[in-house]
Amino acid sequence: MSDHVDRYAKAAFDHARARLPLEVWKQHFREFEEVALAAKDAELAKLRDALEPFAKVAEHDIGESETDDDLFRPMMQHNRAPRLTVGDMRKALAALAGGSDA
Repeated sequence: MSDHVDRYAKAAFDHARARLPLEVWKQHFREFEEVALAAKDAELAKLRDALEPFAKVAEHDIGESETDDDLFRPMMQHNRAPRLTVGDMRKALAALAGGSDA
């Protein structure tokens, strides 16, 4: 695992003067790191999922001539991406707030 796991485990071991072997402390920190990384991966997947409808509109329905300051107005008969729904917006809001999907 990473070097910081070894440093934190040694610091915790030295600080606590615990009876547990240093390798046990290292294993605890490795497990903690794996859980933390899994949580971040899940959060990243949720954010990507929430952004996908907006990215599809940007990819398929926004032209080169439009500027970042222009307002996007869907023209239903001309749009190629799926329509954005209220649910898409709620999902994005919930993902940014760190809550569950709406």
